[in-house]
Amino acid sequence: MKCPVCGTDLSQYSYGGQTIDVCPECQGIWFDPGELKDVANEMIRQNVVPDQEAKEAFHVRSESTDRDEPMKLCPRCGEFTEVFNYSCDSNVFLNKCPTCHGIWADQGELERIARYLKGNPAVNRYVESLAKKVVSDSEQGIVSRLLRSRLLSGIIASVYLCAAIGTGDAKTIVNMIMFLILTLGCIWFSDAMGSYTGILSFPRPAITRRTPGIFIALAGWVLLLMPLVVGITLAVCCD
Repeated sequence: MKCPVCGTDLSQYSYGGQTIDVCPECQGIWFDPGELKDVANEMIRQNVVPDQEAKEAFHVRSESTDRDEPMKLCPRCGEFTEVFNYSCDSNVFLNKCPTCHGIWADQGELERIARYLKGNPAVNRYVESLAKKVVSDSEQGIVSRLLRSRLLSGIIASVYLCAAIGTGDAKTIVNMIMFLILTLGCIWFSDAMGSYTGILSFPRPAITRRTPGIFIALAGWVLLLMPLVVGITLAVCCD
């Protein structure tokens, strides 16, 4: 095979269990399908490439097009190659044959690919911690929405109220309404209730600190579910 850049005969070299074709003049390399990544990973394993610079890790994807690269012929089948951005955002533009799927890398591009795949340890740790935080925040968001769910708490409150009305006892109905006002208030207006500071009524001590709304909502759910838990417990004990 001949080099698509300078026409020199390519020489074969073995590296990392792969046989690659290298131009002795311009140092370009031809990779058959699957060879490029294996060779780059072998370079990383042998620690022959430096860490990716932080500014490279946070670069903006280039909008370069085929016009930025000269047309090259595939050294294996003679077809015109297509230019592509390796891994879509590496900003390393290589030539790939649409027929045999081999890849041509100009001098220095293999090292850039290896640095891209290796990354930067500090940046990698930062990205991992950021990803964990996003997942954690997402999970907390789901819990927060459940604890403040007006639909779910309203359904349970409706069941309680219907059960109280079914007894036909006015006192029971009034007590249930007062109970539901308290519990639903904690769930529906948890942030507003948690932000209150001051004296509720004498001689109770004053509330001097704000309470996180999610704690108020949690307390509301504990109260709301308590009759259900007590009822189930009594039913089990009676059986």
